Amino acid sequence: LLVGRDMQKDFNQPQQVVITMPLLEGVDGLRKMSKSFGNYIGINELPNEVFGKVMSISDALMNKYYELLTDVDLAEIKNIHPKWFIKYEKELTDIIKTTKISHILSPLQSGSNAILEKMNRNHKIEDIIRILVNIKKIYPKIKLETLVIVGFPSETLEDFNATLNAIKEIDFDFVGLYKYTEHKTSRSELIYPKVPEQEIDDRFFKAIEFLKKNKITYSGR
Repeated sequence: LLVGRDMQKDFNQPQQVVITMPLLEGVDGLRKMSKSFGNYIGINELPNEVFGKVMSISDALMNKYYELLTDVDLAEIKNIHPKWFIKYEKELTDIIKTTKISHILSPLQSGSNAILEKMNRNHKIEDIIRILVNIKKIYPKIKLETLVIVGFPSETLEDFNATLNAIKEIDFDFVGLYKYTEHKTSRSELIYPKVPEQEIDDRFFKAIEFLKKNKITYSGR
């Protein structure tokens, strides 16, 4: 196309403007989206039809659909539940390799499998550590952020230390620290034993000293 502009100039013809756009594969994941191929999503279709077609898109294409059909920068993708790292590990890894994501916020909450289970988080901390460490290896410049809770009911000193070890092993760039607070309607209200407030405070300040020592940016309350 650009050569054509040069040829038009040589023949004293007005140079046409060239605009190129990436092609979006249709819902079949094979050919470009086209009404002729029947693999398109029509803007005038009924909502349930649009929903059904969107849900049929393969995981491998989700990144491209997100990038081309929304105005949200991939770099702004945050707050990813750890379970999605496990379920879509390959797809996430492929996105990381593009270096288009600069930050990931994933709330670790705890580095103890026993506490994660009581939080109703059905994943193992070893899997999360493995995946996030690998992400750092693939793209060392990416910023990993997390949130952790100090003093969740039944948290032992061993559980607390497991959280600190996970933070260090993953090499987070930012950690948001939160003291556990009881809420009357939360499931955790029924979990015992409770960690005494003084012990929560002691662990909280110990965590801050740990983060300072390892030069990890943090916020805490």
